[in-house]
Amino acid sequence: MTTGVAAYQQNSIDTASPLRLVVMLYDGLLASLDKVDQSLAQTPQDIEVSHHELLRSQAIIEELMSSLNADAGQVARSLAALYEFSHRQLVEANLLKQFGPAQPVRTIFGDLREAWDMIATQYHEQ
Repeated sequence: MTTGVAAYQQNSIDTASPLRLVVMLYDGLLASLDKVDQSLAQTPQDIEVSHHELLRSQAIIEELMSSLNADAGQVARSLAALYEFSHRQLVEANLLKQFGPAQPVRTIFGDLREAWDMIATQYHEQ
């Protein structure tokens, strides 16, 4: 059954539009940050889970940074700055083993995810 789920997930990625892929990356980032928040709120903290999920979150942001199109001008520059800030915050959260530095990232990407989802939906409808 796991093989079927993996095949379905891979097919979803393979057939997604570039805009939908961005939304999927944001979804993955938000899910990881939720796991970090939960693992660090536990007593005792689950440091292994938080470390793994923060590294995963950093990798997602690195993927988003590498996918930026510099020809997009100011939008790309603004997103790059936001991604760099977010990456630094996640590194700090991992070093401190505290969710505090990651909280602004969670908020920002929650808002960005909604915006990208609207754009992807409108683009698909056209």
